[in-house]
Amino acid sequence: MKETSLYQTLSREREVHPEVTFYYFKQWSNYEMSEAHAHEAIEIMYVLSGKAQVEIEQDSFMLKEGQFILIDSLIAHRLIAKSSIPCRMLNVEFTWKSKEGSFPSLKDLAKENDNLLELLKTPISFLLLQDGNDIATTLKRLVLELDSKVSNPIMVQLMFTELFLQIATLKKSDATFSSQLKNRNVYIKKAVEYIHHHYDRPLLIDDIAEVIHLNASYLQRIFKTEMGCTIMQYLTSIRIEKAKMLLRNSVIPITEISEYIGLNSRQHFSYLFKKETGYSPSKFRGDIELKR
Repeated sequence: MKETSLYQTLSREREVHPEVTFYYFKQWSNYEMSEAHAHEAIEIMYVLSGKAQVEIEQDSFMLKEGQFILIDSLIAHRLIAKSSIPCRMLNVEFTWKSKEGSFPSLKDLAKENDNLLELLKTPISFLLLQDGNDIATTLKRLVLELDSKVSNPIMVQLMFTELFLQIATLKKSDATFSSQLKNRNVYIKKAVEYIHHHYDRPLLIDDIAEVIHLNASYLQRIFKTEMGCTIMQYLTSIRIEKAKMLLRNSVIPITEISEYIGLNSRQHFSYLFKKETGYSPSKFRGDIELKR
């Protein structure tokens, strides 16, 4: 682990204070970082509005409004903001400087707060959390203080202390619900797999809920939260993609394709296909044949 890591705090021989090296508000639109980069500074990326994708090592996450990610020193990461809605972010980067004056170091603070001690004892490359607005308020106050003509070092350290304690408390709360979240993701994975294996037959939400042993209303709620669409919207998208494949790559009559994707009504199939693609099934197939 590098000396600059947040998680070296407890083992570091010298007493240190955090020191901001870079901070900015930025609205990203149609932006994609060409390649991942890493730096010695620890970085906090906070989404104020919109959403953006962050790639870290082998993982990829969609950061949404009110979420932030803390990335440790020298961890390669890449930002992608391709959404139609611009993403406004507040970024703060900081390293360490030798302790000055009598203000307690981060190591001293950890001795007095169990949540902070637990945070610093558990090295991870990054930490992604949902804010309740406390982190945003503290970051904005910190930036305002840094922007002032006569920045007060004690105020900066006080705000960093508040920030670390808030993050540690959030992490503790997040861990409390992690097992529930894990179970929730398992249910969604099972629902998605079931849809992919049974889209070719009439399918109701109750059918899916019964198979994975979950209340239908609860399943619908967590599915939309995690997937960004309803179960039926997801099922429809799968069916339309399969229909497009059949129209493109087979000679199955259009009048029979609905039977291959779990729709009993040819009229309903034609309606859904046009709604989703902007073309009737016959027009879609005709255009494909013209291009051959």
